[in-house]
Amino acid sequence: MMKYFFVKGRFILVLVLVPFVFFFPSLFTYFAQDDFFLLSVSRINVLSDVLAFFIPRPEVVWYRPLSSQIFFFVARSLFGLQPIFYHLAVITTHVVTMIWLYKLLVRLSLRRELSFLSAMVYGSHQIHVVSISWLASYSFVLGPLFLVLLLYYSHSFRFTKALLIFILGVLTTEFFIMLTPLYSWNEFIFTGKINIKRFFWFSTVSVAVVYLRLVAFPARFSSELYTLGNLNKFVPTLKFYLLRIGGTPLLYDTLPLLLQLLSFLSVVICVGFLIAGIYAVYQARISLPKWLLVWSGVALASLFPFLLLSSHVAPYYLSFTLLTLIPVIIWFISHSKFFKKLVLGRILLLIFLFVNTVGIFWTYETHWIFRRAKLAQKLVEQRDFTHEVGSEEYISLGADSAIQVFESHLNFLRR
Repeated sequence: MMKYFFVKGRFILVLVLVPFVFFFPSLFTYFAQDDFFLLSVSRINVLSDVLAFFIPRPEVVWYRPLSSQIFFFVARSLFGLQPIFYHLAVITTHVVTMIWLYKLLVRLSLRRELSFLSAMVYGSHQIHVVSISWLASYSFVLGPLFLVLLLYYSHSFRFTKALLIFILGVLTTEFFIMLTPLYSWNEFIFTGKINIKRFFWFSTVSVAVVYLRLVAFPARFSSELYTLGNLNKFVPTLKFYLLRIGGTPLLYDTLPLLLQLLSFLSVVICVGFLIAGIYAVYQARISLPKWLLVWSGVALASLFPFLLLSSHVAPYYLSFTLLTLIPVIIWFISHSKFFKKLVLGRILLLIFLFVNTVGIFWTYETHWIFRRAKLAQKLVEQRDFTHEVGSEEYISLGADSAIQVFESHLNFLRR
């Protein structure tokens, strides 16, 4: 019994430490562009202003009150304008997601070591660098937490809690509408039946949000970035996301040649293990666990909308897909005779960790959000807020939002 608790506690401890080790630089990333806009609109003068957070803004294409206005209001109320504490809250959310993912997979009878491996690979994956660092993209950190909780309560058939989590998920990111059938899909896979009344309640929530966003308060699209792309771009967009899933970093072709080769080798080895595992499952006529069928469906459903958004691709859009896809991949790989040899399994893990670490630090080095965050911090320290429209400085400061944030902050301090 003591050994069981020691092993379990050790796994949990590692899962807590992993995000802080891999994403430590994110703690010191300053506000940038959309962060200033959200700080400026997330203020409350009277209690009724809280309700305004849940009314879609025509100039904003997304609807994410919980992960945007509410998050920035609460964080600013607690921490002022000190971004390190905002980032601590973000990383803590990510840690909680990893722990719930581990607990859920163990509950679904996946071996404890594989459950831990799934949670660790998901939690340390390089696609999270930007969403953990850029506060405006908090929806791609909080959203996966609600996804794993929705899976947890769906698998235990706790309808009321699942519906509540779904509502919170929809208020976190409009993407959750794609998960409307999840509870019923799980119900069908495990019982062969669907409760129409329960499906109706999930559908009602989604229809209400769609009506609110597209009819009652329609967004004004000022660019084509968030419009659905044509089918010609479907394959290149799919290729982009498959490479990101495989661990290939952004700007892969600018890496030193040796690192390019190692990154490519990592993808080839992982694909080889996966194919070997699928073949072993087929050859041995192993029945697929029911949870795996549910999670595969969720992975496909969560990737599909972003394949249509071909004008605006981003690695962190995979946050939802990877949460369900990685355990599926690891389940298949674990059935490969090569993986069962402990040495080869460890080699595969070490290759992933090395290539993934390279990708993480390469993203910190090359992604535009970090350049703009440094520029914004410099300009704020100099109290230099006015710049030509469209310039790098203007964008980094969130157009006119930064000056509104700091003027109101200084006025508050003078009281």
